[in-house]
Amino acid sequence: MSACLEMTGAHTSHGARDVLADITLSVEAGELVCLVGPNGAGKSTLLKLAAGVLPACTGMVCLAGSDAAGLPARERAHHMAWLAQERSAAWAMRGVDMVALGRFAREGRPYERLPEKARALVNEAIARCGASAFAHRAVDTLSGGEKARIHLARVLAAGAPLLLLDEPLNALDPRHQIDVMNLLRAEAAGGTAIVLAMHDLAMARRHADRVIVLDEGRIAASGPPDTAFSAAILADVFGVQSAPDGGFAPV
Repeated sequence: MSACLEMTGAHTSHGARDVLADITLSVEAGELVCLVGPNGAGKSTLLKLAAGVLPACTGMVCLAGSDAAGLPARERAHHMAWLAQERSAAWAMRGVDMVALGRFAREGRPYERLPEKARALVNEAIARCGASAFAHRAVDTLSGGEKARIHLARVLAAGAPLLLLDEPLNALDPRHQIDVMNLLRAEAAGGTAIVLAMHDLAMARRHADRVIVLDEGRIAASGPPDTAFSAAILADVFGVQSAPDGGFAPV
């Protein structure tokens, strides 16, 4: 069986500056991979390459064994669902209508016209994200944390085998951050492949099957959390060290 995501020698640049160089990785079904690194390390760019939003200058990106660059947008959306770091609504739609957009590549219909099974999947995603109480409000009336949960529900409603999430914990309070990570762990346990960019190293160490550390556009480390977060990587890439309480402290 092909990996859900494979990148081989992927490289992209902005002008004369390399943004990502020689990125080679593979993500299998049921894996939760946390992508970490300092600001500007290339985390968002890597997810955009994987989602097909940004083309690779060289190298290859494959979704379920198919060259992502050659897949029509709708077919690509059957293989993966992407949560961008910048999330906004073009108009004041209801939360439930925003979540229903996750089904658009499959049904091409708004919430009210979805088949019963698809509407049930939308409602289930909303409930799993703890967003039922405000799903019928306009998204421009929601708090930052409420919007974050609506957007995550949109991605879950897609039912894609690969989720690409750029800082999904942004704007969430600590309890909802934990809830989201537990939800993603349950998704992975059900066979979904998940790659998420994040800054919380302690959360990554606690929940990830594998951690990929990016530094200046290159993979500095990849492996189980205890391996990826070696003393040398923590000090050289992040300027921190492990603390006795399980967190991190400045070097």
